[in-house]
Amino acid sequence: MPALHDLQCSACGDIQTAAPLSREGKRCPNCRRGRFEILWHTHSQRDAAVHTKERSVVWYSTKEGKHQFPGRNDAPIPDRLRQRGYERKELPSLRSIEQFEKQAKVASHIAWWDRGTGHDFDGD
Repeated sequence: MPALHDLQCSACGDIQTAAPLSREGKRCPNCRRGRFEILWHTHSQRDAAVHTKERSVVWYSTKEGKHQFPGRNDAPIPDRLRQRGYERKELPSLRSIEQFEKQAKVASHIAWWDRGTGHDFDGD
């Protein structure tokens, strides 16, 4: 059985997932100009979805430009914050948490917790 790869067209960028790669390369059926090549994913791709019960949640106010962090992800927004314009924002994947951390200049210790060693990303 041939090995399966994610392939990307060299001309139009079309992607085929879990496809066999032939020795001569496979022409793209969409543009008919490019050939499919193996699409190598980097280790920084962390976009696997997280179950809704386990998603990280922040409350964000566009008026104030500030974030609030609830104690639990299912906690309702208090009326005092809702009146100030805060809205619930779910982070559905580890990649979205990484992007939020960079944008807000914060760190999510729970996202980087290692149950095996009992350490977070700082090693504490």
